[in-house]
Amino acid sequence: MRLFRWLLGMLVSVGFGGLYLPAAEPRLRVLVSLPALYSWASQVGGDRVQVDRLLPVEADPHLFQFRPRDLEVLRHTDVILLSGAGLEDWLKASLEKQLPGSGRKIVEMATGYPQSELIYSEGAEDSGSSKDMPAVPNGPPNPHLWLDPIFACHGVTNILRTFQLLAPDSSAVFATNASVYIQQLLRLHEDYEAFRRPLKAPAMVTAHPAFPYLCQRYRIRLVGVLEETAGTEPGPRHLATLMGQIRANHISTLFVEPHSTSRLALQLARDMKLTVAELDTLETGYWSAAGYEEGMRSNLRTLTKQLQEQP
Repeated sequence: MRLFRWLLGMLVSVGFGGLYLPAAEPRLRVLVSLPALYSWASQVGGDRVQVDRLLPVEADPHLFQFRPRDLEVLRHTDVILLSGAGLEDWLKASLEKQLPGSGRKIVEMATGYPQSELIYSEGAEDSGSSKDMPAVPNGPPNPHLWLDPIFACHGVTNILRTFQLLAPDSSAVFATNASVYIQQLLRLHEDYEAFRRPLKAPAMVTAHPAFPYLCQRYRIRLVGVLEETAGTEPGPRHLATLMGQIRANHISTLFVEPHSTSRLALQLARDMKLTVAELDTLETGYWSAAGYEEGMRSNLRTLTKQLQEQP
C-alpha cells in the first residue's frame, strides 16, 4: 500500500492530463537497451519520438563493440534509456570511453525506485553487530525489475519526465499518453492479482534467476533456481538441495526461458516428473509498442495454467 501511495504521488507530480495537440514530426531520437523500454518509450512518445534499439538484434551484449556508424547514431541521439540496477554498467562504461560526454544522455529506469523493493542475491550478509542493523548487500541487485508491472509504471514516469524536459512543447501530449498507458499497466497488475487471489500457497522453481520481482509482487514463493548464474551449471550440492525443495514444496513445473532450455533442465524435469513450461524474460523479441504487455500477458497465461493445476 505504501508503494501505491508513493507511485500515486509520483504520477501527480509529473502533471498528467492536458489537451491533445496536433501530431508533429518526430522530435526526439531515443535508443533503448531492452524490448520493455522500447514499448514504454513508444507508448509515452507516440509519433513525437523515434525509438530504436541501442544494439543490433544479433549482437552479443557482452562482446559488442560500437562501430563508427553506431557512434554517429549516438551523436545524434537525444537520450539513451537503460533499465539500470547494474544491468548495463558495462554499456555505460563503453559509451563513456568511446563517446565522451554521452553520460549526460543516459536515463536509467531504476533511478528513484525505492531501495526497499530491490532484491539482492542470497549471498548478501549482515555486516552489523546487532540484529537490528540492516543487511548490507555485497553485490548489485537482481536487475530484472521490468518483469514487475508496478516497476513498469515507475519506468514510464521516468521516461515521461525525460521527454517533457527534452521537448517541453509536447509536454501535454506525453503526459496524456503516459496516463493512458499507466492505466493499462495497472489493469495488467490487477489481472495478475486476480490470478493470484484464489491460490493458497503458490510456489515455483525456475531455470534462471529472472523472476524474483514478479514473485515478490504477487506473493509467489520462489523456492529454487536451477542455474543461479545463467549459463553456469550448478554443483552437486546445489542440485541436491534444489531437488529436496522441489519434493518438499510439491513442485510440479519447471519454468524455463524460451530457446534456452539446457540439457540439465530437461534431465531434471524427466527425473522428477516435472512439466516444463516457458516464461519469457522479455529480453529479446517483443520490439513493439504493445510488446511489453503482450509478453507479460503471455507469461500470465502460463502461470495461470501451471500454478492453478499445482497440487
